[in-house]
Amino acid sequence: MRFLSIRSLIAAVACLAACAALSVAPAGALPTATGYDRCPQGRFCLFDGWDGQGDMYLATGTRYDQVLAEAGFDDRASSVFNNASIVWCVWQGPNYTGRGAGYSAGLRENLDDAFNNQVSSVNYGRFTC
Repeated sequence: MRFLSIRSLIAAVACLAACAALSVAPAGALPTATGYDRCPQGRFCLFDGWDGQGDMYLATGTRYDQVLAEAGFDDRASSVFNNASIVWCVWQGPNYTGRGAGYSAGLRENLDDAFNNQVSSVNYGRFTC
């Protein structure tokens, strides 16, 4: 039976440690986006938590009118981010009824008491908010 020398054993352990260190975090790995930064370019996003936290609803720019109950997001929004180049509107009631508010391009904010957990529909550019 052949035994490893101390020098060979140390070299093998050092090699294993180096390989393990390299596999933990690959060079150039990007951090995962959080908060408002999760909202893709060109989209209007609603979040069910403050400051872009929690579940997110992505409004598409291909459909100007969206009723949030259809997506299970009715009366859940607490913050918004308009990451699009057009004005988006939020409405307290379904089908663009009740009080409305407009959000210009680039705006990200928590909803005030009038809209927090009270947004039922969103649309862009077609109506005055």
